[in-house]
Amino acid sequence: MKTQKMYLFATLTFFMFLTPHAFSQPIGEHASYLLDRNPKRTTRMVKKGELVVNISEYTTNENDEGFYKTLFDFDLSISMAGRQQGQETMLITEDYFTPEFWDELREKKYLETPTFKIKHLGVLDTTTISGEEYFGCDSVLFYDIEETGDSFFMNLVHKLSKIVVKSFDGEEIEDLKFKSIVCDGTPAMKATKIDMSGKTRGFNFKVGFDYNPSAN
Repeated sequence: MKTQKMYLFATLTFFMFLTPHAFSQPIGEHASYLLDRNPKRTTRMVKKGELVVNISEYTTNENDEGFYKTLFDFDLSISMAGRQQGQETMLITEDYFTPEFWDELREKKYLETPTFKIKHLGVLDTTTISGEEYFGCDSVLFYDIEETGDSFFMNLVHKLSKIVVKSFDGEEIEDLKFKSIVCDGTPAMKATKIDMSGKTRGFNFKVGFDYNPSAN
């Protein structure tokens, strides 16, 4: 009996090391963020804002590739537009949550996943607007993100463009960017800073958020 128990313990230990994220899935993790009104990061007409990032579920595609469905819930107060609330959805490859993904990204500077492309911009130290310090973080740019439904952010840029630029005719948004500073010890996407921006002719809209651990 003792031999059987030792064998069972050894088997479980082996599988824990073989499949680490099976025991540390980020489902249910969430992170709250506060708007940074610094004009370098946020358009002046945005007066107040919060963002909550929540990893809601695990899913697979037709190729049996695994993803975590990640929700971005925005709550913004904007001059001339009032309170604007909405949600973005992003499918993040399960590899994103492994050390191997980040080792490869740091080495190659660029990776392509089934739902987005990501570029490594460098390693840096950062401080949030609440004074929290993080060291050795990865600065990254997400782009060519696969659309998973109606985009709150893109619709908001169009809506504000019609207000600010009277001659706006519904043209496509250019230079849509999603930048993040990723640090150990932060839940959900591991981001301490999230910046989104997009521009149309005559109008540039951007919002920058910092992780708010006191709200988690």
